[in-house]
Amino acid sequence: LEEHLEHLRAVFIALRDARLFGNLGKCTFCTDRVSFLGYVVTPQGIEVDKAKIEAIESWPQPKTVTQ
Repeated sequence: LEEHLEHLRAVFIALRDARLFGNLGKCTFCTDRVSFLGYVVTPQGIEVDKAKIEAIESWPQPKTVTQ
């Protein structure tokens, strides 16, 4: 946890020096799983967000070839 906080401090200092700001409501801290651009990033790797898969699977089945 201490190493994570040190990294956060370094990022915040770099943002401040570049006069950039973050949106606290969009930030996630102290987690090992983050959703990003339709993917879930974990220490084990990158996987497709299950919510996206469920949304596609819930589409209605086409009844004709042109649908």
